[in-house]
Amino acid sequence: MSIRARWRSWPGTGSGWQWCASGARPRAAAERELAEECGLAAAQWEEGPSFYTAPGFSTELLTVFLATETQPVVAVAPDDEALERSWLSLPDALDAIDDGGIRDAKSLVAILWMARRRAAAPTGSG
Repeated sequence: MSIRARWRSWPGTGSGWQWCASGARPRAAAERELAEECGLAAAQWEEGPSFYTAPGFSTELLTVFLATETQPVVAVAPDDEALERSWLSLPDALDAIDDGGIRDAKSLVAILWMARRRAAAPTGSG
């Protein structure tokens, strides 16, 4: 199991690894982001938790997806995005949370959901 992340720098907060974002139509946005940022398309999609990024401050609602049975596609990222593509194993992503390398809310939610999902899976499954 691998987790897609990218390195970003945020004003006032430093920089760190970030889970890829989606958008207004969650599944369609997730498919677009997977293609643009990872160069992948997925045959199977599992919808995970939805959550508000900053309740009381924003109405932004994000949804986590698990994409599996992936195949390479041509990745064409928007010109305004300079990304460093990297893959992290789930244990490495959990370590990055513990050492402060991953601090944004959507990444925390997605990674911790994956860890919980994996811990609940029968032995021998993903």
